[in-house]
Amino acid sequence: MSIALDPAGAPDAVPAVLPAPGAVDPPAGRPAAASPPSGTDAWLSSGTVLANPEQTGARRERLLRIAEQKHRVLANLDAEPAQIRAIVVRSGSGEHRGPVPTLLNGGLPWPVTGEITSEYGWRIHPIFQTPEFHTGIDIAASVGTAVRAPADGAVIFSGWMPANGTLVILDHGSGLSTTYSHLSSSAVRVGEHVRKGQVIARVGSTGWSTGPHLFFEIREGGRPVDPSSRRS
Repeated sequence: MSIALDPAGAPDAVPAVLPAPGAVDPPAGRPAAASPPSGTDAWLSSGTVLANPEQTGARRERLLRIAEQKHRVLANLDAEPAQIRAIVVRSGSGEHRGPVPTLLNGGLPWPVTGEITSEYGWRIHPIFQTPEFHTGIDIAASVGTAVRAPADGAVIFSGWMPANGTLVILDHGSGLSTTYSHLSSSAVRVGEHVRKGQVIARVGSTGWSTGPHLFFEIREGGRPVDPSSRRS
């Protein structure tokens, strides 16, 4: 999900990806006639409202615009994880050896406390209803909840991406990094070094999000790893 990483450039407003059924389909119980009723009186008495050619053309153009926007949004959605990986790889923090620390194998403390509402792996996107590989986990938390660094690291990104909203990426060295998305605000700048437990951001619902939560990733050499893995 190419994307301009302009912190000041919020994503274009996205209307409903598909129009509500009643906005395009005939009202329930009143199907559109296959052909106009014979005679003006019959047409008026039927209660059927037939779109004139201008209305039909305007509706077709609107649907085409929605389809184009959906296509563009989904293309951006597919491309954004690759952008994040490129940012991480460019940091060049070396190669990790040994087990990857996760939230459930005792390696990392949780950046926020909350329930996991969407696991790592394949899922149906909650907004676009398309299959996607979820490269991290969603942790439910209220807006403004402090997000804390689970380990020492350097800030290699702090800004905006269309899907992830306000985003912070930390490089922890030896090829390990973590990402924090849909934030209401960031408390750090690129190049800053942070300590374990330091507040780096606040939970929000920015970008393509259905509600307040933290989207959290662990990456090894730029590749996502399941943050809830118990393997050690």
